Amino acid sequence: MATLFNWAQRQCLIPGNPLRGVERPVAPSSIDFFSHDEVERILRAAMERAQSGTLPG
Repeated sequence: MATLFNWAQRQCLIPGNPLRGVERPVAPSSIDFFSHDEVERILRAAMERAQSGTLPG
């Protein structure tokens, strides 16, 4: 939202950014999209397709 208000201020649509000075909340970072088992299955399937020559393209 700060980006939107900064843009609006540069375009002279608003006198100032009402979010200036407001701290952004820190989002928890997570890379756990797949379980360990799911990653193993995905990689195994990719390797099997690569070895069999059935990759799309």
